[in-house]
Amino acid sequence: MVDNKEKLLKKANKYNIQLDDNLKAVLKMKISDDSDFLSKYYFDDPIISQEVGDYLLSYKGRLSWKKGIKIEIISDVIDDAKHLVYERAIRNYFINEMRHIKNSTLLRNILSSILFLLGILTLVLMFVLDFLTGSNLGLWKEVIDIVAWVFIWESVDLFIIQRLENNAKYRMFKNVINADIVFTPLTNKTKK
Repeated sequence: MVDNKEKLLKKANKYNIQLDDNLKAVLKMKISDDSDFLSKYYFDDPIISQEVGDYLLSYKGRLSWKKGIKIEIISDVIDDAKHLVYERAIRNYFINEMRHIKNSTLLRNILSSILFLLGILTLVLMFVLDFLTGSNLGLWKEVIDIVAWVFIWESVDLFIIQRLENNAKYRMFKNVINADIVFTPLTNKTKK
């Protein structure tokens, strides 16, 4: 346990990540004006603005921390009544992002399967045409071969490589949704 804690502390120090007592990565956010914190377009369920979402996403190292994260919002302009609304807005934004990833992953899986089948069918077509013409396809055989491998490679790219990227984003979004979100008043010490 102590070795694991030391490894985490060493890793956090290496990547300049501040940890709390529970070894969660701390992401601090100072807000001096909260007029643009929430999206201007939400109707009944609050959601943060794109600018706030982009700010949070700019800390990928902290958002990907395996032990979870703690978001500390430091402000004197956010009153107690807004705490729950802002906390919910942050979670809602990342829940929507997770849904988007799930939907796009499903679409990519379908597209990947179609492209793979097209690649295989194109290869089969090449061999059939080569057999029927008595190996007289010449340059066309190479063209068909390249087209087939492009379909197959694109399917691999969609299914494996982009999936890895989406899994990393999914992990970050899940960390934010499960994050400890605390509000701290701005003091002279933190104004520096």
